[in-house]
Amino acid sequence: MGDLTGDDIQIKMFEPGEIVPPFSVLDAVAEGKVPAGLAVTAYSAGSFPGLSLLTTGYPFGLDTRGIAGWYYVGGGKEITQKLLNQAGVHGFMCIATASEAGGWHREPIETVDDFKGLNFRVGGIGGAVLNKLGASTTTLPFGESFSALEKGVIDGAELSLPSVDSVLGVQKIAKYLYFPGWHTRAAMAHFVVNLDVWNGLTATQQAQIEDACDAVMLKHFVVTDSLQSDALRKIEEAGVSLLTYPDDVLAALRTASEEVMAEQSAADEGFKEVYESMRAYHESLGTWINLRTVPEAN
Repeated sequence: MGDLTGDDIQIKMFEPGEIVPPFSVLDAVAEGKVPAGLAVTAYSAGSFPGLSLLTTGYPFGLDTRGIAGWYYVGGGKEITQKLLNQAGVHGFMCIATASEAGGWHREPIETVDDFKGLNFRVGGIGGAVLNKLGASTTTLPFGESFSALEKGVIDGAELSLPSVDSVLGVQKIAKYLYFPGWHTRAAMAHFVVNLDVWNGLTATQQAQIEDACDAVMLKHFVVTDSLQSDALRKIEEAGVSLLTYPDDVLAALRTASEEVMAEQSAADEGFKEVYESMRAYHESLGTWINLRTVPEAN
């Protein structure tokens, strides 16, 4: 931002938890404790449930490319801003990464029954879905998940991309990494600014912040895929099996996901508005996606 604005706007970065708790960035910005921050909006979904969809989309839904399309041309930016304003901030989607893995497991998942009694780290909608299948889910800060796995407090965890998880060292403990990331087809973070601070900026400064987020979005959009192959190779070298969930397990997850989405839509109008908008955009892409997809070789 300093280079873009001639040092008119400067951003100082802090590590997660250094000045506000890891799950409280959006709330801290809204309350004026800090002027701005990079927020995972799902952590503030207790008061505004629709914010969870702005972080992960919906299960079996839009991938990163689709989410970007929804945001820029499918009405997503306006809905995003409406929700963020209700939460006390102004902001923009600023990071959109590739689909995450389905989850790390200490034991293999061979049937739906293997979820029963499983202690699993996963947040948001994915947690509600796994609860329907009998799992006990918890939301832990990312950095605490390794210790929880190591001590046996949890049996598995949904974390991030392989390139991120491998740095954390999860492959040293959990030896089964499952795909696809059914619950998080894309992972987003938003740059949020306190409303009073935002309203005090000039139109030029506001446009510069939005332009900067667009640039960061593009970079993450194209870079994250390129990092995963090397990370997966290192994970396999550590003795981890890369697996896909069995078809019947994915079918059960899809059914439970549809139930959760219907329940949460009925419970909150904001959630319903985001979900229906994303789903409508997803459905509008159907014919084009089918036509442009190259069939796999036999």
